[in-house]
Amino acid sequence: MYTTVGFLNSALEVSEFSEGGNLVVMASGFSPVGDIQVFLQYINGTARVGEDVGVEARSVTLDRETLSAVVPIFPLFDSLYEAEREFFTVRIVDVVGGVIDPERDTATVAVIDNTFLSVGGFVRDTSEGAGRAFVEFFIDGTNAVPLTLLFTATTTSEGAGFATAGEDFTELVDVPVVVEPGGLFPNVSITIINDLITEFPEQLQYFIRTEMPRIDISGRGRTFSILDDDFVRLAFNQMLATVSEGDGEIGFSLAVVEGSLGVDYSLNVSSTDSQNGGADAGSDFIPINEMFVLTFETTTVSFAITIIDDEVPEEAESFTFGVIPPQIEGLGVLLPEQAVVVIEDDDQLRVGFQTTTLTALESEEIVNVQIVVSGPSPPFLQMKWSSQSHC
Repeated sequence: MYTTVGFLNSALEVSEFSEGGNLVVMASGFSPVGDIQVFLQYINGTARVGEDVGVEARSVTLDRETLSAVVPIFPLFDSLYEAEREFFTVRIVDVVGGVIDPERDTATVAVIDNTFLSVGGFVRDTSEGAGRAFVEFFIDGTNAVPLTLLFTATTTSEGAGFATAGEDFTELVDVPVVVEPGGLFPNVSITIINDLITEFPEQLQYFIRTEMPRIDISGRGRTFSILDDDFVRLAFNQMLATVSEGDGEIGFSLAVVEGSLGVDYSLNVSSTDSQNGGADAGSDFIPINEMFVLTFETTTVSFAITIIDDEVPEEAESFTFGVIPPQIEGLGVLLPEQAVVVIEDDDQLRVGFQTTTLTALESEEIVNVQIVVSGPSPPFLQMKWSSQSHC
C-alpha cells in the first residue's frame, strides 16, 4: 500500500501579480520536542524555535492565471512517530509586484505521525498573470523530522457530490484538464474534505478519455482506496500522462466502485516545476547535481528527462545518468552505475522521457544519492524527480 497522506490547505490569493514578482512565505508551528530539520533539494538546514532554517529561496513558475503556486511540506521520517501531531502555520508575508488578500494569507498544516512518512500539507497562492514566485521558509517551532519542500504549478477544479457504489458523482463527473506542449506532467489528486461514512475505506476509480493524437497515458482506469480518518484528506497523487504533440484537453471521470461516499472533493492537476539547464546541440549539458533522500528498503526515487525545445530535430540525443552512491557503512544500496536515455527526434516532439529507479536496501538510515547528468542536449532540458514511499 501507499503511505497515507493528509493535508489541510488554504488558497492564498495574490492579485495583480506582475512578471518577476517575489513571493515570500513564512512558516511557524509547534511539536513536542526536538529540532527542525529541513531537506530542500540538496540543501539541508536545521533550526530551533525562532531561528531561520537557512534554506535558500526557491522559485515556482506561474504560467497563466489558472495556475497556482503549491508548497507541499512532507516530513520524510519522524523519530517521534508515536507522539502527538505537530502543527505548522504557513503564511505569505510579502509579495513584490502583487497584493495579498489579508483574509486568505494563512494556512495551518497538521503533521500526522506515521512510522514511515509523516504527512504534512501545502498552501496555494493563486496569482493573476504570468511570472515567477520566489518562496522562502521560516519555521518557528520544534520538530524532529527531515522535511522535503516540493514545488509544483497547479490548476484546481472543485465541487461537491454524493454517490453510492457503482454511481457517478452528481457534480463534476467529467472535469476537462487543459494540457499544453512544453513538458507538462499532469497529476490528479482527490481531496476528501468531509467523509460522511467513516466506518470503512472507500474506493474511487478514475477513467481517462482523450481524442488527442500522440498522447501517452499510463493507466486509463485505476482504483484507489481511501482510508477513513478524522483528519486524512489527500487520497492519492499520480502522474497520468505526458503530451507529445499539440494542445488539447484530457477528460477525467470519477466513480465510486465500492461503498457509499458523500464528500466535498477537488481535482488538482499539476505540472512539475523542474530545474532547467542547457547546451548547444553536440556539446555537454550543463551538469545538474541533485540530492535524493531514500528511507528504508521500501523507498524508490525515479527521475525523467523532458525535451522542451529541440533545435536539431534530425538527430537523436542521448543522456547519461551517473549515480554517486552514498558512503554509509553496512548499507546495501541497489544503484545503476549508469543509465543511458536516448530520445528520438521529431519535428513536433515536445515531451519524451525514460525512467530509472534507485532503491535503498537493508537500512533504516536516510540515504543521500547524488545524480549527475551529462551529454549533448537541446537548449532546454527539464529534469523531473519524485520520491515515492510504498510497501
